[in-house]
Amino acid sequence: MNKEFRIYLEKLKIEIGDFLRICETCNNRYGLLKARKSSIKLRNMLKEFRKIILEKEKKINEKVKENNEKIQSEFFDNFNK
Repeated sequence: MNKEFRIYLEKLKIEIGDFLRICETCNNRYGLLKARKSSIKLRNMLKEFRKIILEKEKKINEKVKENNEKIQSEFFDNFNK
């Protein structure tokens, strides 16, 4: 994992912890509004995280496909000899 990804994960963990803390302690209108604001921020961060994960998964799948094709071609080249 690259450094930017790890930093984003740490920010996401912190935001989840803050959201849970706010939800546990809110007992008035102001607290509920704060929890809603936190949930919106968390939802946006999760959307961005999903985009990052899908991009990484796409790259991994491309590498796996390339390696599988390479292995198959080497196997059949050796098999045909």
